[in-house]
Amino acid sequence: MLSQTRWRLLIVCAVFMQVLIAVGPLYSYSVFLVPLQTEFQSSAVLTGWVGSLGSALLCCISPLVAVIAWKIGTARVVFLGTILTAAGYLATSFISSLAQGYLTFSLMAGIGAGFMNCGSVNLLLEWFIGQSNACRSTAAASTGTSVGVMVFGPLLNTLTASYGWRNCFRILSGIMLTLGLLTALPFLKPPEKRKGQQADETDVKVETPPRDKAEQSGESHEDPRQGVTDLKTCGGLDSEDPDRKKRSRMKFFCEMVLNVEVWLWVSAITMAQLGWSFVIINYTSFLEGLELSTENISLALTVSGAAEVSGKIVIAIIGDRLPFLKLYVSVVALIVAAMVSGFLTLCSTFWSIIVMSIVWGYCRGTIFGVAMAAALELFKMYGPGAVAAICLLGFGTGVLIGSPITGVFYDQTGSYTLSLFAVVASFGLSTLCTVLIPIKRKFATRCCRKASENTENNSADEAKVDPAVPIVETRSVGISNPAYEIEMYSVKSNAK
Repeated sequence: MLSQTRWRLLIVCAVFMQVLIAVGPLYSYSVFLVPLQTEFQSSAVLTGWVGSLGSALLCCISPLVAVIAWKIGTARVVFLGTILTAAGYLATSFISSLAQGYLTFSLMAGIGAGFMNCGSVNLLLEWFIGQSNACRSTAAASTGTSVGVMVFGPLLNTLTASYGWRNCFRILSGIMLTLGLLTALPFLKPPEKRKGQQADETDVKVETPPRDKAEQSGESHEDPRQGVTDLKTCGGLDSEDPDRKKRSRMKFFCEMVLNVEVWLWVSAITMAQLGWSFVIINYTSFLEGLELSTENISLALTVSGAAEVSGKIVIAIIGDRLPFLKLYVSVVALIVAAMVSGFLTLCSTFWSIIVMSIVWGYCRGTIFGVAMAAALELFKMYGPGAVAAICLLGFGTGVLIGSPITGVFYDQTGSYTLSLFAVVASFGLSTLCTVLIPIKRKFATRCCRKASENTENNSADEAKVDPAVPIVETRSVGISNPAYEIEMYSVKSNAK
């Protein structure tokens, strides 16, 4: 029987493989672009949208995955996604028109891969929430995206050249079904909470009444409102009344949806991914416009991909040791990425492109590697499913809107200069949204402290007794580290 440490390592490897086989084929759709366009005599735009829609659904359906996982279990969602993805690729091999490809590839394979990707990330967070190595695990698993593109791109290109695109999809379906089901088997074991995990997650330093039976059995729930009030006062999640539980969950969901910080983070991820969609879709065409040779273009893309993987590896090594919020790492990477995007408008030589590709790839890997861990620090009180949905929704939305925006500027001007300026603007907006989160929290802390002091003074004057003792509720937004803590002050009311 594997120990908990080794089982967690197995979970990371399983998630890595799930992300690799789910994302790799969808992000390598360019291999099928010319064969499908030739087969069905369709335009490049219509043929390209088959792959773009599938790639967008890969992450956009994360809120739906969270709801379905809550109903049937996350492991079942991953198995269902594997079967649906394999069926989608198999059905694509039999299509007789491009419109059918939207159904089989975009919808079936895209939604199935989304179930695999979002479900496996959800399970990863369930295993590592509250752990000191959460950043290491999420960054290591996220390298599956880069490795998947590096593996499936050449593989699908070789299979298409040797056997044709239809047989390639049939082979891909078999690979997906076999590897997907095998690597999902570790998910059948439910995650085990470590002792004292509730105290680590809430970290509320106040005297509390004895816990009821539900809490003693580990069925605890966190407060979604930054440690100001207890969930029991909001409807009683610990209550055994199903109606009260349902109302409490609905209130919990509404508070998350209405949380400004959640939407700031989603907007930050969306704007960042909007900029990175230029790399996914337009970067090769941009390099061709500089009249670089095919070998030089391939080298630039390979170097950029290797730099992206190295960025994720560095985050996996040092991410858990950072003495500040991980979102600041994303801020630095976004600023550097914006500067590189601006410099690319001036670059024309091969070696300058190589240097910019390395820096750009490293920034991209850093942002992708730290995004999930940063969201876990900020929003882990909502649970792993919600954290995964918050991050992946931004990634999917960015891909969905990024391609038309960068493509429109090129169609209008015949140059990628305006497109690169749009990328700079998107990175700038992403930086702004990210920075606003800690600013808002600091402002809220000061306002709460001032209100606490005023209440304390008023109570002392009116009651003519010793003032109430301030109680400090400390909500940790990361692992146990003083740099992560936000203090919210409240005052114990005097007994009448």
